[in-house]
Amino acid sequence: MSGLQSKVHTNGKITLQEGTIRKFKANLRHELILSEDAGYR
Repeated sequence: MSGLQSKVHTNGKITLQEGTIRKFKANLRHELILSEDAGYR
């Protein structure tokens, strides 16, 4: 994964860089499931 595109509340789009997602995931108390992960529906 090089980046993750996401829609924002203003109907725009942003791309979150892999490092940003990794840091966010490391600080969560629970699991973060991304679309490419097993268990994502």
